[in-house]
Amino acid sequence: MKILLITHYYKHKNAMASVRFIKLAKYFAQEGVDVTVLTSMQKDNWCKQEMIPELASNIREIYAPEHRGMKWLRKVYELAQKRGKKRLKKIKNEEKDIDNPKATSSQVKIGILQNIKSYITWLYYYTCDRLENYFLYKGLINEAKKVNLKDFDYVIATYPGAGVHDAGVWIKKTGRAKKFVADYRDPAYNPGGRSRKIEAIHDKKVQDRAVYTADLIVCVSKGMAETLIAQYEAEKIAPVFVVNNGYDLEDHITLENNFFDKDKFNFVYTGALYNGRRTVEMLAEVLKEILEEGIITKNEIRIHYAGSDYLELLSQLKPYGLEEIAMDHGYVTRSESLAMQKEADVVLLLNWNQDNYTGVIPGKLYEYMASKRIICALIMGNKSKSETAKMIREANLGCACEEAEEKDKEFMKKYMVKLFEKFKSGEHIKIESDNIQQYEYSHLAKKYLTILSIKK
Repeated sequence: MKILLITHYYKHKNAMASVRFIKLAKYFAQEGVDVTVLTSMQKDNWCKQEMIPELASNIREIYAPEHRGMKWLRKVYELAQKRGKKRLKKIKNEEKDIDNPKATSSQVKIGILQNIKSYITWLYYYTCDRLENYFLYKGLINEAKKVNLKDFDYVIATYPGAGVHDAGVWIKKTGRAKKFVADYRDPAYNPGGRSRKIEAIHDKKVQDRAVYTADLIVCVSKGMAETLIAQYEAEKIAPVFVVNNGYDLEDHITLENNFFDKDKFNFVYTGALYNGRRTVEMLAEVLKEILEEGIITKNEIRIHYAGSDYLELLSQLKPYGLEEIAMDHGYVTRSESLAMQKEADVVLLLNWNQDNYTGVIPGKLYEYMASKRIICALIMGNKSKSETAKMIREANLGCACEEAEEKDKEFMKKYMVKLFEKFKSGEHIKIESDNIQQYEYSHLAKKYLTILSIKK
């Protein structure tokens, strides 16, 4: 079997999004599949750290150069950033004028002007995002032409971004692969996460192009698959399957250690906070109550953070008087991140579950399974019974606290009290579960290959 994998996130990007196709490529090859990976060197706003990839001997890995149009667009970004900094002081002065009760007429004018500026700013970033995906697509297909990629049994392209799926559609339509598999690591169409209707309409068109061309559709969760299926007439789309993300036990063989003081109870979170959309506030509220009751002291607790959003974390902890227990590790390698997880007493899983955005399971959940550390999931949003919470509870991996379920905070408090009591008696706990082996990437790759044998 000959398979082409297309992904924007691969070995050169230090991001959780890279893991799925790195591991599928690895274990497809171990199963005797002829694997080619096509990826892009185009930089993006989500991955803040690029790396020099170590190439595999049994996988053909092609790194498409960044399209020249993207280099031009980056200059536009730089210009906009410079202008934004210059305007910052002016905006602050305007806000002072608005606070003046005598400035009623000017306040109205400023309000209208701000609405116009807000729309122009949105239109600018919306256009840039569309261009980024177009240049991603062009860069990928230009490289496919250059190296003459053809004669594949399957092309599997993973979303995001839209340019990756469009490249997969192009590979299928030009006859370079017999079948196209649309892989969804994240949902393409998410109207609940969009501020303007035009964005949701565009997302649906992107999804339609992939869905109507695909011979098979694969989603990373049951909830995501059900949401996608509900949007289409059954006879008009390909069969939809679920292959979860997972973990690779080989990643957790590391000599890196001694990150933390073992005399402290160490919480760990590595990753983004998405401007507060992911938050530790429910945990902070519970910790404040526990500290006030004297069950444990601040000096015995640490929350270790690795990533670019440390200031956001501090802003979430400050209202509860807990900012002093936070420790910033900055950017770390994936190997260091895994080592930090193994040394933790509790690993934090931050997510959301709400209308129009369900079935999203963070890749970190699977890493945490392999680390065998207690998981504390904090799930924001107006919907309860998330797939993430269900997996944690059924496999006895820790506790899950959903914002939509008020009683969950009380349960989390009792759970934390028990953990602190065991910690103070000298017992460091790790999970023992017989239900996680199904999420090893070696098993998931075999499941994926079995699905590929199914004809439309």
